Amino acid sequence: MENHDVAKFQISWKGIVVLLVLTATALYFIFTRLVNPSEMIEILSDYPLLFLFLAVLSMCLAWMVDALRVFIASRSIGFVISYPVLVATLAASHFLTLVTPFTAGGFPFVIYILYKHGMSVGQAAGIVASSGLAAQLGLIALVSLVLNLMKEIPPQIASVFLYLKIIIWLYGIGVLFLVIITSHGQKFRSWFERFSKYPNIAMWFGTFVSTFKRTFTNYGFYFLFTLICGSCYFGLNHLAGFFILTGFQPVPKLTFANFSMATLLGISPSFTPVPSGAGISEAFSVYMLANALPDDMLGTFIILWRTVLFYFPIVFGGCCFAYLFLIWSKSPKRRRK
Repeated sequence: MENHDVAKFQISWKGIVVLLVLTATALYFIFTRLVNPSEMIEILSDYPLLFLFLAVLSMCLAWMVDALRVFIASRSIGFVISYPVLVATLAASHFLTLVTPFTAGGFPFVIYILYKHGMSVGQAAGIVASSGLAAQLGLIALVSLVLNLMKEIPPQIASVFLYLKIIIWLYGIGVLFLVIITSHGQKFRSWFERFSKYPNIAMWFGTFVSTFKRTFTNYGFYFLFTLICGSCYFGLNHLAGFFILTGFQPVPKLTFANFSMATLLGISPSFTPVPSGAGISEAFSVYMLANALPDDMLGTFIILWRTVLFYFPIVFGGCCFAYLFLIWSKSPKRRRK
């Protein structure tokens, strides 16, 4: 039988400390260079609350869609898990993702929760890997579509816009190549079986690959729908930034130009090793919007954008993490399929 021992899950305290330090530095720069607190309060008092509500609603819907992504992938092996638990799990996963480098820290936690609900470690890893790679392809599809539909390229990135598209495409090709290699992973099983000292590695790998391949049954139905859910999840995240940015216009208009700008701001943290792009995202926002918004309004936008897209998920996801891991997971009971 497959070994079901799971390594003790640890919080990335170093990532949290780095996040807090860099965020504090960025906010200090904003308050001392861009915005006066009294001016910020005055701007927020006139800010249309409808757009703030829509931004928060978009974030909540994003978590629900992301949970649906894992739920659909789990159905490929006939596994059923409570959808509300998955929503809380994905919210907690995003909390861990935001406080760890390269936005990938939450995957082990999802594996852990699926294991606690009865999946084997290999099955849980296969489900998380297949749904995660599908989400990345969904992100590539969304960003590529936005970049190709942009009629007016911001002058700040005009000189590197072609290289940005190339990087996105290369990343997409890399993810697609990884999907193909993993789905044919049985060809590498003999290599894993050489580790006779660790017989469970080969068994785990076999379960992982077979579970990964199950998401491609029925003509790839499960993988396709997880890809769509991933694209919708990232789209809703960028839609939140879009609503916030729109609210700062003298006459708010729901334009594709605003959504494309929100998408550019939204993907900026993904390419940095700094937790949630703290400091870097703020600097990129200043660089991209310096000519579009006055300094006081720009500083207010950055703070509001950060609050909705990063600190709100951190607070809510942290509460979900505390419940699922620190309280619920202490129960020795483990349901099996």
